[in-house]
Amino acid sequence: ADTVSATASWPDMASLFSDFEKNGSLSGEKATASPAPQTTVDAALATAFDLQPGEERTVAFVLSWHFPGGDFGRANKPQWFFEKGGSYYENWWANAAEVDDYVSENFDALDSATRLYHRTLYSSNIPRYVLDRISSNLCVLKSPTCFWTRDGYFGMWESTSNKPEWHGNVKHVLHYAQGHARLYPELGRILRDIDLRSMTPQGLLPDRDDGGDRIALDGHFGTILGVYREHLLSENNDYLRGAWPRTRKAIDSAIERYDPDRDGMLSGAYHNTLDCNSSGTSPWIGSLYVATLKAGGKMAALMGEEELAASYQQLAQTATRNQNEKLWDEEQGIYVERPEHLRRTRIMGDAVGIDMFLGQWWANQLDLGPIYPEDRTRAGLAKIHAVNRITDPGDGSYPPKYRDFLGTGDTGWQMFVHPGEVPENSIHYYCEVMSGFEYAAAATMIQSGMTAEGLEIVKEISKRYDGRHRGKDEVTTKHNATVTGTGSPFGEDECGKFYARPLSSWSVLLALQGFSYDGPRQRIGFEPVWRTEDHASFFSAAKGWGLFTQTRSDGIQESVIDLRFGSLAVETLVLGVPEGTGTADIRARLNGKELPIKFRQLSDRRVKITFTHGVEMEASSQLALTMALSAPSNDEGE
Repeated sequence: ADTVSATASWPDMASLFSDFEKNGSLSGEKATASPAPQTTVDAALATAFDLQPGEERTVAFVLSWHFPGGDFGRANKPQWFFEKGGSYYENWWANAAEVDDYVSENFDALDSATRLYHRTLYSSNIPRYVLDRISSNLCVLKSPTCFWTRDGYFGMWESTSNKPEWHGNVKHVLHYAQGHARLYPELGRILRDIDLRSMTPQGLLPDRDDGGDRIALDGHFGTILGVYREHLLSENNDYLRGAWPRTRKAIDSAIERYDPDRDGMLSGAYHNTLDCNSSGTSPWIGSLYVATLKAGGKMAALMGEEELAASYQQLAQTATRNQNEKLWDEEQGIYVERPEHLRRTRIMGDAVGIDMFLGQWWANQLDLGPIYPEDRTRAGLAKIHAVNRITDPGDGSYPPKYRDFLGTGDTGWQMFVHPGEVPENSIHYYCEVMSGFEYAAAATMIQSGMTAEGLEIVKEISKRYDGRHRGKDEVTTKHNATVTGTGSPFGEDECGKFYARPLSSWSVLLALQGFSYDGPRQRIGFEPVWRTEDHASFFSAAKGWGLFTQTRSDGIQESVIDLRFGSLAVETLVLGVPEGTGTADIRARLNGKELPIKFRQLSDRRVKITFTHGVEMEASSQLALTMALSAPSNDEGE
């Protein structure tokens, strides 16, 4: 029989093992307390059992904790913390013993679900270094960067290295984050609701939840796009219905303040995520504006406001036309900024900017279509890949003006590269390399047919976070730097450890699998660009996740949605097919049982399958599609 013994504290290893050697058990104190602030005590557990020859046993230890009324690493709580304080888990468990009981009683389910998630994710055959970067950045959610208060406030600091003035839920950083919302849609909705509650009376969204009214326009637009994402990751329109009044006000207020003549070109000064003020129209903020208008049109239509939807879509078209005409630099082959040169503002000018197509990155994830002409987008992305790449040779020739996130031999893609002399009022951090921005650029490249270039960026990031410590002898830390050395595979650096922006890495998965999803319409799509003949990738939806596989051989394409956890409702499925081919016949089966469908060719690369009676999938079910490929056809088949 198993026997368990414990001691709440022990003075040194010698005495601990001396105690244990007496009879294979531990004696000593059964309860203790820290003798002084910032001083810990060491406890020990031991279990004894009998083994027969060839027999194996696994012993599980549960370590539980419960810290009531915690301050989440910050003693000077800002006003946006709710009254009660403490962690959300205090609503479920009164003490650590209750936590321990819960884990013990549910251990098998918790353990099997965790292992199933890991096994499913790593059943993807996309490059291992991509999977590592996607999954490792999720550690941010388990780090002190994130917290959930007893009153329901879900908060995210920028990192674990917060200064007193860095208030939480900073919109211009967090709108890059994708992993939290894709894997835990409820958290995404909670975060967006908190963002909308911070709205000023004028309808603008402050850059931080600090009670102020400073507007970072990229964060403002990104939050609105996040509302549409959260809707798509819901089961129905209920979330959007509640969020829409403030979301509409946010869109209208931005138009009124920054585009009063409704020509799609922004004016006036505004803050941005590079900790400075800029003005005028750049492809960075400008493309975000176009994507926001497109998403606004979609949301207005869903809320039955057809006239408003049409006005947003018309303004989006105007913005696309004017920005494409006025920002495109034919000589450089990129989109450039047209600043207003207002006082105390900084410019990117005609620099090659890594966020040149940030609005397109968002649009691709939300199935909003192209922002600028696709040929120009690819040309600009190619310029970013070629021009912004930098390797630190370690000889002092790469001296960044601000902070240095590259160790000797590391390669990255810096924020902005000016074609000539750097202007005195250049945008902040123009010469820095930060992975959260790089992932967005990489995903956009993959979505634009530049898979090799996008994957190269991710691979170089993975080399930087390979576990090799880059101490102060290898990394030059500049003024206001909070990083003492990069290299940890978990939690990528920016302004501190476990920085939130690299959660953008999830978008690389979406790009490689060509994923699209609209939960309320029960529509899901896969158009892989990675290993199209033999593809496997993890996917997540509103209430479930699983593995998607696709194979092609001898004119037959097999596509399988293998739901491993939760549930998934599917009425419409969009699949990619080889360019220049059509679908002569499609057969659908749910767990081997044939389903009635209709199908239609949407383009020479896409086919739409509609399930006559809809499909309700539960965990461990498989939806399989077998397609006979042929010449293109627009005929509808049954």
